[in-house]
Amino acid sequence: MPNFMDRMVSPGSFDAWVILVWVVVAAVVSLLAAVAYKTFAGRAPIDQGRSEPSSTDSPLAALEQRYARGEIDEEEFERRRATLVGGRR
Repeated sequence: MPNFMDRMVSPGSFDAWVILVWVVVAAVVSLLAAVAYKTFAGRAPIDQGRSEPSSTDSPLAALEQRYARGEIDEEEFERRRATLVGGRR
């Protein structure tokens, strides 16, 4: 009677369950890769040392950041905000 390892390495002795196990392993690995990609693909790198707003930030967000950093006072902030939003509050 052949032992288990002889059955695994001899050609032509693969049973259907061995193929099924490999299909399940491949499916699990693919699923984990897809979940990892979905989780991490949309995240931007963290850059906490950024001093200037990037070109993708809205002008209002840039204005709010300048006000929060104390670069402009409340009067200047309100005047520029009114200009940006077209005079609406």
